[in-house]
Amino acid sequence: MIIFQIACGDLHKISQSVVSKTVSNISKRLALKSRQFIKYPGSNERVETKRKFYRIAGFPGVIGCIDCTHIPIKNQSRTRGEIFRNRKGWFSINVQIVCGLQMEIYDIVVRSPGSVYDSRVFSNSRCCLRFEEGDLVGILVGDSGYAQTGFMYTPVLNPQTDPEHRYTRARVLTRNVIDRVNGVLKRLLYSTQKFMQYYSLLCCPTQHLFNDQ
Repeated sequence: MIIFQIACGDLHKISQSVVSKTVSNISKRLALKSRQFIKYPGSNERVETKRKFYRIAGFPGVIGCIDCTHIPIKNQSRTRGEIFRNRKGWFSINVQIVCGLQMEIYDIVVRSPGSVYDSRVFSNSRCCLRFEEGDLVGILVGDSGYAQTGFMYTPVLNPQTDPEHRYTRARVLTRNVIDRVNGVLKRLLYSTQKFMQYYSLLCCPTQHLFNDQ
């Protein structure tokens, strides 16, 4: 990242420290726009969202797809650093994303250390609370990292019957969009790794702006 800043500074004839402060300030300004872009559709729009998801593979009631992805960071603390070490052995933030069919970001949680399991990230999130209280009505399609509930649908780990195979196929096809979202965001993140705390606020509004064009 420093090499990138030095190169940019040389190109524009400014110092590396100025480049660093500029990127930080722009990231913070984008952060202020996050709520304008990162939100669930209104109640009327959710009806249309369910219809669009249903057209993919016949999965009824879906209003979003959910997943967590690990964003690498440096060890920030000698005393608390180990809580950021994930099961693969490197330091990360476990970022939870809920998206729509057009790769819109409906909800994002960027505060969990890499050691925290996906299911715990969700259970501690405002998104989960909104479903439990009935503020959001519908289904989230997740993976095996989440617990099956009335609003969270997860894989059948060993499908045997025809209905189980049909469910598995519908779930995979419906949930494909969240994998594409994570791929796009990680590509956007390559040039902003120093500012990981602004992950949702820098990358996600940018992703929405790309979708609108």
